[in-house]
Amino acid sequence: MSEGHFINVKGFCVAELTNESEKTYDTVQVVSKTMKVKVSTDSNTETLDGDGRPTDSCTTTGKTTIEVEINKLPLKIQAFLAGHGFDETTGAMLEKETDTPPDVACGYCFEKSNGKKQYHWYYKGKFEKPDDDVEQISDGKAKFSTPSLKGTFVYRSDGNKACKWDEEEGTIPAAILSTVTEPPAALLNPAV
Repeated sequence: MSEGHFINVKGFCVAELTNESEKTYDTVQVVSKTMKVKVSTDSNTETLDGDGRPTDSCTTTGKTTIEVEINKLPLKIQAFLAGHGFDETTGAMLEKETDTPPDVACGYCFEKSNGKKQYHWYYKGKFEKPDDDVEQISDGKAKFSTPSLKGTFVYRSDGNKACKWDEEEGTIPAAILSTVTEPPAALLNPAV
């Protein structure tokens, strides 16, 4: 089979981190149809000079920002991500001054040109409240409004931030996006 290149993204989902020390999560919720995912990680490299030349360097990584453009954002999911109240009967979302967004994990899938997939899980982060940006119908043409979510992800208390799996390079755990999938034991306890 030929080498695959990324051609699609799908399956964006979230789950609340219910107990960080025990690494437990609530039920995974699919957010919406995924249109675009952009991941940026802060990094910094410092160089130490001596005798007129570089003698050492140190690179550190920090938070990861994930921006996701989705097809739509149901109020129920928006309420969950922002810590707002939601009434299932009336479909109403209530924002209060005391609302606090929960820590969540997020996962998604990149599809490749050869039919293989790469899966991603980020283990601890919070999403910001999205903006509303809707335009009127103009000259008989409608313009779709698609919301974006922006989240900041950090290291969990066990030092893990994210894990990726690639079908071209190994066997993928079953139902990988149905539950928050932890890294393989071989990565958590490498041989000395």
